[in-house]
Amino acid sequence: MGKRVTLFIIIIVLLGTSNFLFAQDKKEKSLKVSTDIVSSYVWRGGLVDLNPNIQPTLSFIKGGFEIGAWGSTNLMGTYKEIDLYAQYSVKSFTIGVYDYYWAGDWAENNYFNYKSENTRHIYEGFLKYTAPNAFPISVLASTWVYGDDKYSAIEYPTDSSKWGDQRYSTYFELLYPFTVADNNLDLFVGGTPMENAYGTGPGIINIGVTGYRSIKITDKFELPIKAQFIVNPQSEKVYMLVGITL
Repeated sequence: MGKRVTLFIIIIVLLGTSNFLFAQDKKEKSLKVSTDIVSSYVWRGGLVDLNPNIQPTLSFIKGGFEIGAWGSTNLMGTYKEIDLYAQYSVKSFTIGVYDYYWAGDWAENNYFNYKSENTRHIYEGFLKYTAPNAFPISVLASTWVYGDDKYSAIEYPTDSSKWGDQRYSTYFELLYPFTVADNNLDLFVGGTPMENAYGTGPGIINIGVTGYRSIKITDKFELPIKAQFIVNPQSEKVYMLVGITL
């Protein structure tokens, strides 16, 4: 099942890209190509990689439908990640699926292994709601539904009955955007309802603020930058990072 889904996503991305190149005059279609460079990689309150990371995005958009790929690699080449995704937005709602792949050793692991018992892929389903502009708070709910998210001897060292069962790691987040002196900021708070990949139990795992601004380089070019301050109360960790978008 997983292999067919991922191959389908790859084919749609390639077909969508080629369609865009030959029909750029159709305004309902667009191609997104961008790259973030961040001082370290922190995601949903957890430190993924302490080193600077390059994070490219390639996606095809038509109407409310978007399909694409997102990746991250550090400058030493010791961390690599590639995620495929597809999502659909209608009015205030967005629903979609991610295929995460961050295997520790790319040379040893087979990307096209989708067997539940030993795949390194993780499939996530998510739903996002964004309120109207008068109070544009957004709410995200996501769950890992398949793949490399299993109970093991780490969680149940004396009870092997759960080993190999899907954990269904779940994450919720509230985000509120606002402006200060013409600069955009996002306030966010995220948590998990149970012990899983995100935390040791129910609780808040991701509180922080992201600030955005653009630095004028020339009359025709501005460099977007962002800074983040992140606190994980459950793990008692604090992070500060900066990034630029190209």
